[in-house]
Amino acid sequence: MNMRKISHWVVVILGLGITLQMGLEVYSGFPKPTFLGSTTSDSANPGSTDTSGAVNTATRASTAETTLSGITATTAANQPAPTSEIVISQEVLDRIRQSDPANSDRNIANYKNLLIKRDVHPKFKEEVERLVLLNHRISDLLIAYEFLYQAYGQKQDLEAFVRQKEAGKAWDIIFQEYKSSHEEFRPRTFDSGELESLMAIAGITSDDIMIADRVSFVTAVPFKDLIKGKLESSKSWKEANAGLDIVNSAGALPRVQISAEQINRYTQTAKLSEQQVAEAFVLATKVDEKPEIVIEKLRTGVSQETIMSEYWQQKYNG
Repeated sequence: MNMRKISHWVVVILGLGITLQMGLEVYSGFPKPTFLGSTTSDSANPGSTDTSGAVNTATRASTAETTLSGITATTAANQPAPTSEIVISQEVLDRIRQSDPANSDRNIANYKNLLIKRDVHPKFKEEVERLVLLNHRISDLLIAYEFLYQAYGQKQDLEAFVRQKEAGKAWDIIFQEYKSSHEEFRPRTFDSGELESLMAIAGITSDDIMIADRVSFVTAVPFKDLIKGKLESSKSWKEANAGLDIVNSAGALPRVQISAEQINRYTQTAKLSEQQVAEAFVLATKVDEKPEIVIEKLRTGVSQETIMSEYWQQKYNG
């Protein structure tokens, strides 16, 4: 897909898993403008639909802003509860204060904010607090949780991460080794008409399809079983994922805007490929930074894992 040909804003769905571990992929055939930049297609096999295939963005770009408006409205209508409503036991609060007295207020506030922002399931809140009571630093736990949330990592990885950090390993190395030890996610290839059939099922959305695909990849639970379970149980992905020990609780994938003009500008000034520019925008959203700053770091050779570790350490360690 040549994104320079796009004359309108498009909506790019954030990469599932480690930042762009999956690449920026397109789930072809979705009736709504669900876009991720892509570099591959299944044109050689017209009898199947590869979810990394190209989408005819020109015919859908005109509706992209409407979709974004809907997302914005939904976000505004579902504001999270204030941190004052978060309940943390006195024992846990005392241990957080004892572990870092000078920064205890900041650490407690950061923990409460993460519980809200990541909509942490009680199961994983209990795990974080169990580890706090074992004298692991809350700031390390929050950094580990941020990464694992993006990576669709599992509960057991949380303790493994903080133990590696306490043994002297740097966060960027921990992240890189995790990425190296886990197979790179690629969206599944659907048979012709399968996506259309899935989207015709009442109660199943394009987000459900992509999340089920990602969860299936992580857990080896068959994709169809996840979709069937979603329909039969009416569980949220937060509940379903918790049952599989996956810390990511999102029921819908976040969106970020990127224009053809921006793609064109940064491919010229930063000498990055279109794919790399799109990846930079996604990464910037994940670490709450301006895209141009992330692009400059990538241009100078800084790895995505290093960028994540730098920003989350700054956020949680000050």
